[in-house]
Amino acid sequence: MKIGILTYHACYNYGANFQAYALQKTINNLGHECDIIDYRNKELNQVNSVLNFHIKNKFDLAFLIYNALHFWQLKKRKEKFETFIKKHLKLSLLCSSDSAVEDCCGQYNLIVCGSDQIWNTNPKIKYNSKVYFLNFPKKQKRISYAASFGTNVIFENNKVKKEFLEYLATFDHLLVREENAVAFLKTENLQAQKVLDPTLLLESSDYRPLINDPKISKSYIITLNWNGRRFVSDLAEKISHQLNIKLVNPISHPRNIFNKAQLLLGIGPQEFLGLIDGASFIVSSSFHAVVFAIQFRKPFIAVMNNKEHDFTTTDDRLVSLLGDLGLSNNIVYDINDVDLEKIMHTDYDAVHERLNKYRKESINLLINALNN
Repeated sequence: MKIGILTYHACYNYGANFQAYALQKTINNLGHECDIIDYRNKELNQVNSVLNFHIKNKFDLAFLIYNALHFWQLKKRKEKFETFIKKHLKLSLLCSSDSAVEDCCGQYNLIVCGSDQIWNTNPKIKYNSKVYFLNFPKKQKRISYAASFGTNVIFENNKVKKEFLEYLATFDHLLVREENAVAFLKTENLQAQKVLDPTLLLESSDYRPLINDPKISKSYIITLNWNGRRFVSDLAEKISHQLNIKLVNPISHPRNIFNKAQLLLGIGPQEFLGLIDGASFIVSSSFHAVVFAIQFRKPFIAVMNNKEHDFTTTDDRLVSLLGDLGLSNNIVYDINDVDLEKIMHTDYDAVHERLNKYRKESINLLINALNN
């Protein structure tokens, strides 16, 4: 069977690249031919630009100035992302419009939507599109795998909600990443099942051949803070001081100029794996950084909702995953509520025993969706 995957595979985000890689590899391992539909609309190309001159607000201007100051490192980072995408993902022909995606889908027996936040309709995701809901006439089987609405299921209005639900009703199987998505779809009379993010369908041994050494000479703590939140930075600096280990940060954000971490802005996907694998500790608000901390058995904390520090949402996907794996103690809501001793001695044998159980269940659900 020839399968096409429609997902966020080409934005320069470590998690997006690896979830696409992992789902494609898993489907290949199940004996199917599989392409990732190489959909890159104009908005994604703008977001991927090192210097994005489409300025709409002060935030966009701050990013432009910050990126200009770090241009050569970020250019190197972009090249490494493109190298990874071209070398390690099997792609369709380039699709630069929604109509091109519809045409491309015609060559496949089955379309898989997901994973990642492809159904998050928040306008802040500038490259989202109705095409991720397969908003065109159905010509082949369609399923989702670990598709996500984001931290909350929110639609602009009831008209938009009704439209998207009509698209989802055409799917043969709905496999989603969060409990909130299962619950929401149930209220709309659509049956869905929760599955693991595809990065957890593989084992650490599947990722080790991809690792590139980031070449950091001393022990280090990584902080991964996509939104540049002060609370995350303060927490990382506190743990760095407690453990007497330096702090590094591979994330480009204007707020990082106020942080004490060493910036590593030229890091590509394969060096990112090396960073996680070599870290002494990880402080993260990033879902996929936590996933790879678990894969490589690293001590970590997942930073969550703290309204006093300008957090507005709780990441349901992390709360759900860490609860399932017995790692709820690694969730931190307050800077003074970190049990380092317990975290440093996490029983990863028990964690991976649970993970293996959920991995088998998720793969079986995927097999059923592909074959039935």
